[in-house]
Amino acid sequence: MAERVYKTWLYLQMSSSTPKAGLRCADRHPRRPVKILTGPQGNGYKSAEECLQAQATLTSNASLLLCTWGESGASALELPGRRYVERPAYKTMGAKVVDTVGAGDTFIAGMLFGLTCNTTNWTLDRQLEFANELAGRKVVQEGLRGLGNLVQHFF
Repeated sequence: MAERVYKTWLYLQMSSSTPKAGLRCADRHPRRPVKILTGPQGNGYKSAEECLQAQATLTSNASLLLCTWGESGASALELPGRRYVERPAYKTMGAKVVDTVGAGDTFIAGMLFGLTCNTTNWTLDRQLEFANELAGRKVVQEGLRGLGNLVQHFF
């Protein structure tokens, strides 16, 4: 079951060097192994939490596991303490899904921003909320144009 889950391993190198576009990046951890699971539905898991708990037993060196669960949102499991955080998908009232291509990548980009940029000392809950909203706003429009402007309220 676990072998069919799409996995992305990220080793985030935090740096205090001058970042591009004026972002101030955190120097919180020299390396933070993060595992992102996308598309586990249909692989025998009944929920994101079940998927993350199962993957935690198979993943010895990750500090954070993330799982997208389509229109139900996304979840995170911090290790080794196993603190579970779940956030619903962002939905705009009356909006219809028009383009799901890149939604997972947009979520990952949102999480990378939240994990590496120290703009307001976001908690994991806030990082998940940001990534979910970014991906949720992406699927109700064609392409990626203007997404940054739509999430300015986070800053």
